[in-house]
Amino acid sequence: MIKGIFFEASGVLYKRDEHPLHYALRLIKAHLSPHQAAFVSHDARELAGAHQVGMATVAVLGDPEIKADYYAETLPDLLNVPILQR
Repeated sequence: MIKGIFFEASGVLYKRDEHPLHYALRLIKAHLSPHQAAFVSHDARELAGAHQVGMATVAVLGDPEIKADYYAETLPDLLNVPILQR
């Protein structure tokens, strides 16, 4: 069951960091294991970093060629992503 969803505001509020350690530290701070979290982004590098630590990944508003576990064409479509439903 997903207990935490992380979104990335690429470069808006802080420097973007795609390194897996960045995502591992976020999980530690949230007291979550990778299988309890999902990462949502439009950026292939960010999704790859989250995937490397074992998080489920959701590509949104991005290139359909981006590798992710799940896809959403628009932000409202996130409501239809199976792992994000209760």
